[in-house]
Amino acid sequence: MTPQALNKFLSDAFRRKINYGLCLMKDVQFEQTRKALQSKQRDLKQKGMGTKPNASAVLSEEDIRVLFEKDLLESSTAEALLNRVWFNDTIHFGLRGCKETREMCWGDVKLCQNFHRVGVPRIQ
Repeated sequence: MTPQALNKFLSDAFRRKINYGLCLMKDVQFEQTRKALQSKQRDLKQKGMGTKPNASAVLSEEDIRVLFEKDLLESSTAEALLNRVWFNDTIHFGLRGCKETREMCWGDVKLCQNFHRVGVPRIQ
């Protein structure tokens, strides 16, 4: 359980639904409850159970080679082809989540000529 998940146990959203008249996070009667919650949250954070960073690890050339060797990024199956599209979206366009990939539209990407290497197409 994360420290943030503990807050949900005391959230007012549920209590409002059942017309509970007190606020566990603000009312004086629940000061000890809040102190116990904060203590437990500190304990969980010290154990490394806090919010995890969103940054992902960079793939090395070796990692990418292994993905291709295991046919995870080839076009041999529908799943592998989908993996390849996802991989290209994240590597080349910086798309991170499902929503960004789904919201791509025709025309967001253009195939252009690479002026640094004549005759080699590039994506813009």
